[in-house]
Amino acid sequence: MKRTDLERQAWRDRMRAIVKQVAGLSDAERSDLASRMPITTCEGHTLSARNNCLLIWQYTASNGIGAPPLTVVGGYRQWGKVGRTVRKGEHACGYILVPIGSHKGDAPRPDGKQSRSRFPFRHVPVFDVTQTEAAYSPSDDTPPDTEQVTVRLGTATVAP
Repeated sequence: MKRTDLERQAWRDRMRAIVKQVAGLSDAERSDLASRMPITTCEGHTLSARNNCLLIWQYTASNGIGAPPLTVVGGYRQWGKVGRTVRKGEHACGYILVPIGSHKGDAPRPDGKQSRSRFPFRHVPVFDVTQTEAAYSPSDDTPPDTEQVTVRLGTATVAP
């Protein structure tokens, strides 16, 4: 079902509020929160402290404080590259900020003023490993619930 304009605007406002809260944290507070609940991607990279905080706040806001912590996250296509698929009907556990474009440097403008670099970001949905299952192709003899697939994720090993 497609979202209405009001629903999209409400979502953008909520995301902006969370981004402002994370931006308001000091570097020490941000790194402390990120070190208590480290989150890595399914490709083995650790998330930045800012994206770590964004995910933690979004996840606890929607699932409550007692929810199991996020450990390994990835986008829909990232999970496909490591041999897993997002289960049908699952919604993103949160959104991270990903830079788009590239840094072109601080070149002076024609009027002689110094231009500021601007790094545009976009919100990208991510899914936790608990929202995925081993990929299954019809040519396989074993159904996905009995298939034993282990995915190597950096230093952590996750089995379905």
